[in-house]
Amino acid sequence: EASEHISIAVTSLINMMNPSLIVIGGSLARVEDLLLNPIRDTIERVNLVRSVPVAEIKISELGTKTIAIGAATLALEETFSKQKFFKNNKVLGHLNKS
Repeated sequence: EASEHISIAVTSLINMMNPSLIVIGGSLARVEDLLLNPIRDTIERVNLVRSVPVAEIKISELGTKTIAIGAATLALEETFSKQKFFKNNKVLGHLNKS
């Protein structure tokens, strides 16, 4: 049942956005065999636009680490975007002058 819901969500995404690639990661990467075939079957059955090439669907190479890496990236981007944390940093001070 869960794979059917995910399949419909992915198909809706394809119908709305027409991506060329969809990457599935996180805990869903563990159930690759149970997930990919139902998704592909649903896309074939429900896809609205037959003339548009169907997106390639892959499992993330990061596997279950996807969420942790994404969260760490967001935290680092937020931290490094705040110049107040780096006022005394010579490298960033030099970069801000150029």
